[in-house]
This record gives sequence, C-alpha cells and structure tokens, in this order.
Amino acid sequence: MSTLFFSLFACAPSVVELHPIEEGSTVDDVSQWDDARLEVLSPASGAFLPLGEGNWFEARVVDAEGDDLGFEDIGWSSDSDTEWEVVSPAFEDTDLGIGVHTLTATAHLPNGDRLSHALGGVLVQSIYARTYAGESADPGDVDEGEARVHIREAPIPRRHDYDPYTPTQANPDPE
Repeated sequence: MSTLFFSLFACAPSVVELHPIEEGSTVDDVSQWDDARLEVLSPASGAFLPLGEGNWFEARVVDAEGDDLGFEDIGWSSDSDTEWEVVSPAFEDTDLGIGVHTLTATAHLPNGDRLSHALGGVLVQSIYARTYAGESADPGDVDEGEARVHIREAPIPRRHDYDPYTPTQANPDPE
C-alpha cells in the first residue's frame, strides 16, 4: 500500500506549498465586490462628441444597492481608434479620433470579476461638418446647427406577372 502511495505522489506534476497566515496579518475581504456592476454615466450610447473639444467620460462601480464603491482602475477603449486608451473613472478628453465608435469601459475587480460596459454609435465629428438634410424643398428652412433628414417615400414597383421559370435576360437558363 505504501508503494502505491509513493508512486502516485512521485508522479504529481507540481508541489504546492501552503503557508499559514501569520498572527496579526489580515486577509482582504473581497465580499464587497460581490454583485457589483459597472455604470457608465457619460457619454451615452449614440452620443455626439464634438471633435477637439473637452468631452466628459465617467463610469463607476456600484454595489447591489447602487452605492459607489470608489473603484479607480476603470479602463476605456475604442474599437475605431485603437490607440485611444485611458484608465480613470472620470476624465475629460480631446484625443478620441473622428468617426463612429463603440466605447468599452472595463473594470477588473479584486475578487476576480471582470465588468464591462459597451456604448455603441458614439459619433466624434467636427461641429462644422454638415448634416445631410436630404431633398428639402427649401434648404433655407433648416436652421444652422439643426439636423433634419427628409425621407422621400417612393412606391416599390411590383411585377405581378413575374415567373422565375420563364427565361429572361437576368435568368437565361431557369431550372
């Protein structure tokens, strides 16, 4: 029996040393991070952020009751501007590149949980860029800074006599 035990022990891939907790030392209580969630306060999904102006970004980690836990290491990134990365719960930024972004705020908590919140459709654009107003009868009735899109509805032509099995120029060899 002792030979079997020795052979099993000798084949163990690694040895783990356990050190007892010394008297007077403390173990971090990570239970405060249970049921925590990441809230992004600014910007909102689909927000317009003026290019080159100070835009406010803010997120916080809250507990189950909604109380701020004061977590500082919140990372921000963009899918469109891969060089833009910031680690802060709240900051003003002028460096996010032009375009439509999906911004992601991420927090790696002390209990091992990873929280993430994505904001889609965030548009960074110059305030001087014009917004397409469509085919307006009077372009003068759109005020400066106001965006209006005119959608013209046209009937969709339908062919009631269409037969997919009849040879046509688009379908010369029907089967």
